[in-house]
Amino acid sequence: MLNPKHYIVVARIKPKEGAKEKLLALRERLVEEFKQTYPQFVSASLYGVEENDEWRDVVVFSEMPPLDPPTNAPVYEEWSTLVDGTGFELLEPI
Repeated sequence: MLNPKHYIVVARIKPKEGAKEKLLALRERLVEEFKQTYPQFVSASLYGVEENDEWRDVVVFSEMPPLDPPTNAPVYEEWSTLVDGTGFELLEPI
């Protein structure tokens, strides 16, 4: 359940050519790795943006999340080799 005090990270993801299926196959393991790495992790939802073939990963945290990529996260490391460009936006409660 979304709480008005939650922090939300909206990641922009551009899958590399031919990598969509592999990224989707890694998804469940990636979310599980985030749960183990970040105690403040609440949920993650993946959305597609049709017109430019990008995805948006909406990740919810109960507290201010770390803004650096995770370390010692093999699934994230594999996943990051399958995307061309990423960026993110942090949405903070007001």
